Amino acid sequence: MKEIDWNKLRDEAHVNSVEHGWWEGTPSDKHFLCLVISELMEAVEADRKSHRADIVSMQETIDAGGFCEGFFIEFVKDSVEDELADAAIRLLDLAGQHNIDIHTSTIENISKDSLSLRQNSFTELIYGIVSTITDQINIYITIEVVIAQIVGLSKLLNINLVKHIELKMMYNKTRAYKHGKKY
Repeated sequence: MKEIDWNKLRDEAHVNSVEHGWWEGTPSDKHFLCLVISELMEAVEADRKSHRADIVSMQETIDAGGFCEGFFIEFVKDSVEDELADAAIRLLDLAGQHNIDIHTSTIENISKDSLSLRQNSFTELIYGIVSTITDQINIYITIEVVIAQIVGLSKLLNINLVKHIELKMMYNKTRAYKHGKKY
């Protein structure tokens, strides 16, 4: 299995974020961490609605002719997978702003602990991740641990998180400044 280059994903996420205005006015770390929490809450809503991505149809579309914004919206947008990818992208962006190295070995070691949480509900698992964010002691540690927790949750749900991060970053490149939002 190919090793994931988290720092490459970090850099891509941050460059796109800067280009789309998310760092205008230099928002605080807490601002971005709150947006991570909002993405996690959107994942809860997607789970409540049983909205899962149709990654097979999306991949067939890509294989047939490349990425298409409309197909992303149809097959992936606002699904559990999409919202977990959004949360990870926000964290990668924040890591990029601080030039924080994301260590694959740390992500893998911490995410393995998630397997022991298999008996917990989706909401309990998300609550645990949010608790890590709100208990923040050090931004450098928080970012890496929360990414690892999202990776671990994704493994429990059989989600290829990196694939969804890559798809969402392709989609985000096509979007308007600040995605048409205030912040």
